[in-house]
Amino acid sequence: MPIKLTRRDKRKVALDSGKESIIKELSLLMTRMGYSVRRERLKQGHGWKVLSGVCRANDNRYIFVDRKLTQSDQISFLLSKLLANAEQITEELMEGVSQETREFLAKHISGSSQSPAQEQATSA
Repeated sequence: MPIKLTRRDKRKVALDSGKESIIKELSLLMTRMGYSVRRERLKQGHGWKVLSGVCRANDNRYIFVDRKLTQSDQISFLLSKLLANAEQITEELMEGVSQETREFLAKHISGSSQSPAQEQATSA
């Protein structure tokens, strides 16, 4: 009996508008910090897969975010890149950013500045 090959079902996942706005605002902040942020469906093939990451070509800095990732994973990736440059975050940079995103960032920036011992003491 021959094996029947079927195409994978490509279901559209409903996007959370709140998370989408955070992604866009994090991307905006990274753009203001000198990065060009691109959200694309990154290619993959037999034996290889492209991952989200940072790239530099000549004097241009790019951040590629894989659109196939969940919104939460896209936020985590952008947040990690933003926190790596946390010293560059100024009030001027934050101009026009929603209160929701400001609170989200404040929560994560203050949490990342604690040492592991402080985090354990806080959570205990």
